[in-house]
Amino acid sequence: MHNPIFVKPVVFALISGLLCLGLPQGSMAGMIGTDSLIEAQERQGQIERINDILAKDNVRHQLIRLGVDPANAEARVASLSNAELLNLETSLNGLNKAGAGAVEIFGIVFIVILILELLDVTNFVHGI
Repeated sequence: MHNPIFVKPVVFALISGLLCLGLPQGSMAGMIGTDSLIEAQERQGQIERINDILAKDNVRHQLIRLGVDPANAEARVASLSNAELLNLETSLNGLNKAGAGAVEIFGIVFIVILILELLDVTNFVHGI
């Protein structure tokens, strides 16, 4: 019933396959530099600080009044480049330290809408 010609190659293939299961697999991971890690943490901190300002009731009210979804604005802030985040955070911090009044809040909302419009997220200008 068993043909000895086929038994030896099958047994050899099974043994070599089982032996290969125990060999360690190579990893394709690389080292993350300290600069990259610090940059990523700074970026996340900037995004959180900007979203905290956007979460204020008066800013959120202005965004909604101008037809911008606050959740969409927060998502777009996360997609900004590092330079754009720094520029936006600097502008918002300057307004925030001065005690943001109605004019300053309008300025904040204008900056956010301008960035959203430049990134083609909204069609606020095209709808006019």
